[in-house]
Amino acid sequence: MEKLKFSLVSKISVFFVSLLVVIFGVSFVSAASNQKLTASDFNNADRFGDVVEVSGSYAVVGSSLDDDKGTDSGSVYVYYWTGSVWKQHAKLTANDGSQNDKFGYSVAISGNTIVVGAPFDDNKAGVDTGAIYVFEKDSTNKWIQKNKFTPSDVLAYDNFGFSVDVDGNYIVAGAYLSDVNGNDSGSAYVYNKSLNNWSLQKKLTASNAAWGDMFGQSVAISGQSIVVGAPKASKTYYDDWGLAKLVNSGAVYHFVLANSNWSEKQVILASDVKANDIFGYSVDVNANTLVVGAPYDGNGSAYIFAKNRTGLFSEEKKIVSPMVGRYSYKGFGLDVSVSGDYVAVSSENKSSVLNTGSVNIYKKVLNNWSLKKQLISDSTSADAFGYSVALYNNYILVGAPQSSATYLYSF
Repeated sequence: MEKLKFSLVSKISVFFVSLLVVIFGVSFVSAASNQKLTASDFNNADRFGDVVEVSGSYAVVGSSLDDDKGTDSGSVYVYYWTGSVWKQHAKLTANDGSQNDKFGYSVAISGNTIVVGAPFDDNKAGVDTGAIYVFEKDSTNKWIQKNKFTPSDVLAYDNFGFSVDVDGNYIVAGAYLSDVNGNDSGSAYVYNKSLNNWSLQKKLTASNAAWGDMFGQSVAISGQSIVVGAPKASKTYYDDWGLAKLVNSGAVYHFVLANSNWSEKQVILASDVKANDIFGYSVDVNANTLVVGAPYDGNGSAYIFAKNRTGLFSEEKKIVSPMVGRYSYKGFGLDVSVSGDYVAVSSENKSSVLNTGSVNIYKKVLNNWSLKKQLISDSTSADAFGYSVALYNNYILVGAPQSSATYLYSF
């Protein structure tokens, strides 16, 4: 199953932008970015920008429909920050890549490690079992494939590698259609690096897993915390008629590392949980902050959680698109990213007039989150601007895969 996709949108009228600047003090950017990244072997159909990530001086961009190893085999581009611009440093493909693998559908980077998901890779267990690939930078600054992993219990159509993240010596990868506790209940796998070797450490499942939860649709790791989104999990409760469900309301599961073991610490729900919100469609986490996208909650929303002294996340703020009326952005929460005191949330618009996406950047000041900047594509076509976002310090990468481009902004 492919990732749920939205039709994407565009910038609003100059008058309306000006009005919001006056009223809310929001900075809107719809002109040129600091830099536009495209592949050296550009092909508009390759979906360059499907996913973007950044760590230190390196950025990675997924291009899941690249054809180097066969139709839609996929690739990942690595960029290096020279001090003034980003330059293409390498192009990665799987050593055993083949058609329809969609290598680069997910990607993550931490220090000298890049992890790439190929959720439609086939093996002896069947089609679309999925795989992840681990690349490491050697002493000559070349990125070398070190490992390919597919867990022994992954079956056809599990889509292992649909989501990935890495932090230091730990990798987490989602298999959101695995059938551990019913069809498509989902699972995630944690890998650990010890003595320079990566190996499977733990398989994660939800304590209350159920059919169709899609646990592993999204994953993120920071330090000793892993969060896993299950956007189609259904909250159960009792009413006058007995057991009832808020179908597809969504949930996020928080796992912590203690004594070399990952265990579930918390099941996180939205404070205003409702059916069909798809809470957990996107997640990101750092040491103290968790952000969760719920793109089907009305026009979409994102929830920010803060970690308390006991290590639990508590809801701090719910944010929705600042756009109103005719220009309300749909699918707000499509992708999310957190870095320090900044959170980015991407969205779409189903306006009949305009047809590209936007990204909102929020900053925390004195325990209050407020909108600081909105980035709006300057394209006149449906470029899927905001399909992927990645914050790092005071800059952000924004993917626009329908035009096979990625944009860099500083703020």
